[in-house]
Amino acid sequence: MVDRDGLRAFHPRYVELSRSRSPEALRIFAEAASVWLRDCLAYARTNRRPLLVVGSFSSAQVAVATADLFRREGFETHVAVVAQPRAVSLLSEASRHLLAALNARSAPLPDLRTHDAGFEATRALVSQFDDEASVDRLTVVGRAGDWVFDAHRSDGFAGASRALIREQVTPMSGPEGRRWLSELRASTEFALNAGRAHGPLAEVLVELHELALSEVLPRLPLPAESLARSRAETTIHARIDALRRAVPTEGALVDIAAPTTTPSVPSPDIGPG
Repeated sequence: MVDRDGLRAFHPRYVELSRSRSPEALRIFAEAASVWLRDCLAYARTNRRPLLVVGSFSSAQVAVATADLFRREGFETHVAVVAQPRAVSLLSEASRHLLAALNARSAPLPDLRTHDAGFEATRALVSQFDDEASVDRLTVVGRAGDWVFDAHRSDGFAGASRALIREQVTPMSGPEGRRWLSELRASTEFALNAGRAHGPLAEVLVELHELALSEVLPRLPLPAESLARSRAETTIHARIDALRRAVPTEGALVDIAAPTTTPSVPSPDIGPG
């Protein structure tokens, strides 16, 4: 198994660069990992080794070309795609970045346009296989970890796109929505208190709060006129205002363990997260 993000740990300066949390460190990691990933692919093809490639591809064309490269060499190719709602996928990226920051490690900043381009690339990839079965097997993994589509080339892949989109657009259940809101609250409070709520991350967090108001909160099993719903809406609006007010010190390296004077934002009372 090879994961380009995981390859960063093999860099000889990994600890030093991770603790620097600088854009330059991320560039160094990305360049090295790209070379190592290419070498891993070449080694697997040359030595006839089975290989599991994990991670996001920048475009459907890159994913298809990679699979086709192995298929032409006589390998059986199996593409598996994880289907998640946009809100879940976007929050996962933000949380992953903030967790790395909490542990004093470098991690790419989540970027709204890059995320959405990748989200659309996933749909384009599955749609392409829908039209032309160019891999040996295609699997779509649902939000609960179950396989919502699984077929071999001989059967064709018609219906794969429908299965993917159905998983992406189906609203979260009440418990899923509460857990999502709880994670958003924790991520936002950490970002504000650590002085990280600016730039691309702030844009992502604001978008997530807009999604909370438009998609998640309205579908929670709460009465329309409930006090809990009203308080939750007020809290989400307050967090949006706090994110837009947050102005970092230019070029400052924030000590995430240091105390801050960022005003706290109350948590919505919507039941257990």
